[in-house]
Amino acid sequence: MKRKKRRVWKAVILLAITAAFFIFIRDMKPYVVLSGSMEPVISVGSVVIIDQSKTAVSAGDITAFSRNGQTVTHRIIKETEDGFITKGDANQEKDTGVTAPENIIGTVVFCIPYLGYGIMWLQEYRNLVIGVAVLLLFLILLFSGIQESEKNTDHKLEKKENEKGEIKL
Repeated sequence: MKRKKRRVWKAVILLAITAAFFIFIRDMKPYVVLSGSMEPVISVGSVVIIDQSKTAVSAGDITAFSRNGQTVTHRIIKETEDGFITKGDANQEKDTGVTAPENIIGTVVFCIPYLGYGIMWLQEYRNLVIGVAVLLLFLILLFSGIQESEKNTDHKLEKKENEKGEIKL
């Protein structure tokens, strides 16, 4: 049972490392969704992965774009001469203004629901998480050192007793 759990954890860790490598090597960037404007397609607390190399967009694409210094993830509903008309799927009205093509950051490739909540929590409690991790690492190293020391002591005692000619059962 323990071996199976270890294999599952190893697979999860390997998958996470591979995903992180894939995301950061390519022109992909994760964003946490903070509003419900794209529900039910993209829920609050989801992480969307944006492919920054895909800036050639058309109507129907869900894109990330810069507006007033913020990153917005909405669907393109129409292309005009000046740019793109966008709208959140859950919004009744289209977004005000036109999004210029140079403000398009990229296209949504996929979405990971609920992961954003964990990321936001880690950002808020980053120092606490780092402190606990350092403490756990210290305790692990301390206890592994104690166990190693006890093993060496037991081994030396056993060796001395054998040298005296005593038989140990």
